[in-house]
Amino acid sequence: MWLAPQGREHESSHHRIEDSIMSTISYAGYGVWNSTNDVTSKVTQQYANKQREFFANNGDYGDPAPGERKYLYIVWNNNGSASGVVGEDDSRGIILP
Repeated sequence: MWLAPQGREHESSHHRIEDSIMSTISYAGYGVWNSTNDVTSKVTQQYANKQREFFANNGDYGDPAPGERKYLYIVWNNNGSASGVVGEDDSRGIILP
């Protein structure tokens, strides 16, 4: 393996090029109003394990507000700050680069 120009990694045995630059998760929270869990470490771990789409759900992030619709919000940095938010039962998740 060697680093190709512009931060790309090249695996010569597979002739595959993929981005070696990963986003940095600045903050992630899950909940509603003042009942929110800091899930930054959990989202960072999922991202490090190659997960790129994130959904709001109690199974991954706990239930800080039983009976309320919760939201997952993520702030990340990849050549500039960006953020996303998704609610429980939304069909589309937050997609990180």
